[in-house]
This record gives sequence, C-alpha cells and structure tokens, in this order.
Amino acid sequence: MNKDFRVSYYQVEITGTERFENFLLRINQIPVERRLGAHNIRMEGINFRPEVAMWEGFIERVRMTNLPEKVNRTNGTREGLPLADDEGLSEVAAFIYKPEQSVLLIQKSQYAPSTWALAEYIQEKCMCGPIGFNCVLKPDVIERLNRISTMIRFEFKTARVNPESLANTTGSTGDFLNSLSLTGYQQADMVLSAKRDSGGLSRWLKTLALAMRRNVTDHVKTIKVTGYDNEGHKDILDILEYKLEDKVTVNVTERTISFEIRRGALYTSYGRYRDVLSRFLVRN
Repeated sequence: MNKDFRVSYYQVEITGTERFENFLLRINQIPVERRLGAHNIRMEGINFRPEVAMWEGFIERVRMTNLPEKVNRTNGTREGLPLADDEGLSEVAAFIYKPEQSVLLIQKSQYAPSTWALAEYIQEKCMCGPIGFNCVLKPDVIERLNRISTMIRFEFKTARVNPESLANTTGSTGDFLNSLSLTGYQQADMVLSAKRDSGGLSRWLKTLALAMRRNVTDHVKTIKVTGYDNEGHKDILDILEYKLEDKVTVNVTERTISFEIRRGALYTSYGRYRDVLSRFLVRN
C-alpha cells in the first residue's frame, strides 16, 4: 500500500546566541517520564548522524480527546478504544534538522503539533527565549520579489490568532501579531496601496514585504504583493503559494508506520532540495 508523507520546511530563528541543536541535546537528557510538556507533546529518538551532519527524531503528541472508535470490518460493530485514564493515542511526526542551514523538516499530518506549540514546548523544557519556525520559500518567489522595483499594493491576512500562541513568535511578523493581540483584535486583514510615482511609499511597501516573508509563520494566511520591475512589467505575487512543501510516496506493508519509514521519507525529500537549500539558505 502506498502512503503519502507531507513534508514542510522551516528555517529556525532563535533569539540569543544558543543553537537549536543545543536545545535538542538538552531535551534528550531529560528522563522520559518528565519529557511530556506543553500541549501533551514530547520529543523522542533525538540523535545526531555525523555521516550526514543532521539531527533526527520525532515529535509525539498524546491525543487524549476526540478519540476514534474501533470497528469490525465485517459487521460494522463499533466500540470505544480500551484506554486507561492516563493513556491516549500517539500522534507521531518525524523531523530532521540541518544545522548548516538552520533548516528543519517536519512530517505534517492532521494531528501533528503546530510549530507554535512545538516552540512553546521547547521553551518550557529548555527555559530559553523565543523560537521562530519560519516557512522556507522557494527560490523563484524570492527572485521575483527582488525584481520588483516599484511596489503598488501589499495584502496581509492572518488567521484568527490565539494570544497564547504568540509567546514564541519572533521577527517582524511576530512583532505585528503580538501588537495585534494587545489591541484586542485576533485577526488581521490589511491592504496597503501606493501610486506608481509614490517612490517613498513604494520603497516602504517593498521593505515591509521583504521583512514579512522572512518571518512567515503558521498564523499568516496571505502575503500578496503587486508591483512593477524596472522594465515596467507588472507582477502579482501570492508569496505563500510558494512555501517549500513536498510529498513523498512510500510503500508501506505494516499497519503501524515505523519511525524509520517516516525518517526515510524526510531524507528523500531533503535529497531533492539539498542543492537549492545550500545555495539560498545560510545559518542565522
């Protein structure tokens, strides 16, 4: 049976001088019985592979609510899962991390932890400052954005923001979302426009777009820019359509998918984009 694994790419941004791999080491030293933290998350299987210079492991979310029933395929009989009060379902997402580029690949699924939840977990366990997981954008969108010399329109929209989820949001977008939360608003829908001859405002809009795209988080739903290049060609660019995401299809024979299979899908995806990431990503 073929199974599709969805992979999302993030560049890790840390406030301060510590390295993300130091946090992984620190979590790995916590006894397993004390490793469960915020949002019923824990990180397990953390390991450094020197032959590829990458860290790997998995993020487990213990799902305690919204549990499915088990069903008999033949007669349709259903019954609840026989779980004790301190037991739940293990929702596992594998990850690999390349320190050279500060790039983190995470297997995505419906019940996988969000990146802000993961950031909150790491901050709790490592007692560190804010951590940002910024979506990696495909190089062609960055090249197109850089070619725009005159920006005439900028659109920015967020999903409904839970103020608790902003504690670890860093960078320009994080500052904006935190300011939004403090005003009492939980959602943003912003459109800014300029005339083609408004040089100062146009330059400001481009600066804003460049700052926002460097700090794209899961909260942001739209960053769209409209502008002209030096030859007068118009470009309308929906930046988030160019997030670097991948799908890896793996043949699975067992009902329970092992960590080795999940990890292998991530390494396959990284192999596809290794050269691109090496050219366009540098460590923060």
